[in-house]
Amino acid sequence: MDNLLHNCAVNTVVYVLESVASFEKTHYTRPRLSVGKLSGDVLCSKEKAVRKEKIAMKRFLLWQGIVTLGLTVIVRLLWDQTAAWSTFFGGLLAVVPNVFFVTYFLMRVDPRHPKQVASACYVGEALKIMLTALLLVLLLRFESVALAPLLIGLMGTYAVYMIAPLFLGS
Repeated sequence: MDNLLHNCAVNTVVYVLESVASFEKTHYTRPRLSVGKLSGDVLCSKEKAVRKEKIAMKRFLLWQGIVTLGLTVIVRLLWDQTAAWSTFFGGLLAVVPNVFFVTYFLMRVDPRHPKQVASACYVGEALKIMLTALLLVLLLRFESVALAPLLIGLMGTYAVYMIAPLFLGS
């Protein structure tokens, strides 16, 4: 059972890291604009903003993964292996839905349509909340976890929302 649990956790981490890395490959098309005598590839300001946001989202997900792994190591040093796994799963309860949200949001958004941006944000957030609840129910149903370390992992990973502006700029 521990080997299966370990393989599942490793595969989940690999999937999350591959998902973050795959954002590097997605590019928005650069419209061809003509400005006076100058013509060529020019990025409109909205597309530049979206690129900055994509970079910020990738960094945010990376920080969430780092915090999850860091908390897991700290809890393992202070408690037992069950507490460490519980902390890791608590972190994944935040990271996996956020990877889903970012992927959903970036696939649905055209920066030239603000209503589409807002709609994708609302729908993505609702789906993220439902996915978090579903993962929590499945985790509590099929896995033996310690509640306090699970909440430490979950809340610690969500704390990245508050400390991310310090590392990401704004």
